[in-house]
Amino acid sequence: MPPEYCRPADPDMRLVFIHVPKTGGTSLHAALARHFAPESVVHAIAPASWGDALSPASRIRYISGHTRFSAAALMPRPHRIATVLCEPVERLLSLYTFWRRHRDNSLPELREAVEKDLLGFLRSPEPLVRAAIDNAMARQLYGAALIAPDGRWFTPISGCGTQARLPEQEVLAGALENLAVCDAVGVMDDLPALYRQICAELAMTPGPEPGRLNTRDDVSPGLREAPPPEPLTPEIRRELDRLTRLDRIVYEAARIRAAGGSRTLRPAAGDPPRGPAWLVDPVAFVDIVFRSLFGRPPEPNCLTVHAVALAEGAMMPAEMIRLFVDTGEFRSRQAAAAQP
Repeated sequence: MPPEYCRPADPDMRLVFIHVPKTGGTSLHAALARHFAPESVVHAIAPASWGDALSPASRIRYISGHTRFSAAALMPRPHRIATVLCEPVERLLSLYTFWRRHRDNSLPELREAVEKDLLGFLRSPEPLVRAAIDNAMARQLYGAALIAPDGRWFTPISGCGTQARLPEQEVLAGALENLAVCDAVGVMDDLPALYRQICAELAMTPGPEPGRLNTRDDVSPGLREAPPPEPLTPEIRRELDRLTRLDRIVYEAARIRAAGGSRTLRPAAGDPPRGPAWLVDPVAFVDIVFRSLFGRPPEPNCLTVHAVALAEGAMMPAEMIRLFVDTGEFRSRQAAAAQP
């Protein structure tokens, strides 16, 4: 096997790459994927994409996608978690330009970028836009930090879908703690250094350094030529400051870490978990609920999909239980139990 395709030294080692949009993650993913067998690589675009990844017997060894830290941490051990961040204002401007280039603007977030100038885009009420630009790096690293239609940040806290307002300080503290837990952290300005760091964590011989993919100058039938940048007026700068107020702090921590700083914010091993059981350990929660309803353990794919959905806030426990009890298997089990 050529050295550029060297596998991890431990065949059981798993890697999760938390890809924050427009931070150079596409380039890094391509470089890392070379080190894994194709059938062991998952590009996670939704909880269902994870397959059976949370099963200890799964053959999946590398997951890369716009996942939240709360889902990445569920991977069976041994695992390594890596992420790369970008200067926050640069990231927002890059995202706006990239979305504006799309010829097909049927998606609401793309339509907002195409139809509005930069200031209008930054002030957009569209939920998908707000989720992508309002301190998105900090919220993705925190976990299930969601945005309500009225702009409030919240985290789901009960099986009935109850929402709890999420203080900014809690999001920032959680993001910094989780960043410290990551095994490899880098910045977009030096992807090769992060690639080498990840290779070292997995005891892999590095191959060719990451190229630059999905950039402003990429030519694609689905993309227009990049528009010229707008002048950054005082109003625009104020909006950029507001939308990156936490991201700038998180990015600075990542920059220090990438430059060789220590994990000073790593929580102590004995720190108690925070939050309800289904968020602290969604894998165990899904397993217990499924066994209680069906009298058997869930299939690995079922366990993985529902645990990831809970961890990312994409599904509430009550919704999951409704799906389970609405199955033919559960109804048959109930009918059999009712027989004299």
